[in-house]
Amino acid sequence: MKIVTHDKVDDHQRTELTLACFDYPYSREYIKETTEVDQRVPDWGGDLYAKEDEKVLGMLKVIFPRTRTKNGTEKVGGIGHVCTRPSSSRRGVATRLFEEAEKIMKKEGVRYSFLNTSESLVAHNLYTKLGYRDILAPPKAFKKIENEETKVEFEEVEDPDFIRTTYQKSIEGLTGLVVREEKFWEIAKVWGFPKK
Repeated sequence: MKIVTHDKVDDHQRTELTLACFDYPYSREYIKETTEVDQRVPDWGGDLYAKEDEKVLGMLKVIFPRTRTKNGTEKVGGIGHVCTRPSSSRRGVATRLFEEAEKIMKKEGVRYSFLNTSESLVAHNLYTKLGYRDILAPPKAFKKIENEETKVEFEEVEDPDFIRTTYQKSIEGLTGLVVREEKFWEIAKVWGFPKK
């Protein structure tokens, strides 16, 4: 099994894999656009693919966001878009991808690697075995309410400066949270927010 970047992957295989894993296609154009707009994405696109006999078995994406630490803001590694072809599961594909991602992060001089996960995901056990630890467990609650009306009204705010300022105030003094970039909304749109 070898680990390669997106330029060494057939478009058809990439699309097939990402449709199966994420329910949306992931094209060279998409990678190019995210790389151009999002300064957290490395120049080479950040996508790593595991291949065996020219067949793509899995992928993950590496980005380099900034986070707040006790010592100030620092660059960290971010892992996303982790996906393994079902027929290739439990063969070490994701582990090899993570090992390569960590080598890249070490070369970039980062001390921490983050990823979003949930205990309800099958991959959560793998992440734990790879050394990741849960740092935030948001409270969860659920109640089914049938035929109830509410007087709560939501107002859509389209002022990025207001939203950014409100967010920055809400995280003042907290550590471990990713710092939002100045071009946050532009970055969010290129990544497909709110659709993806």
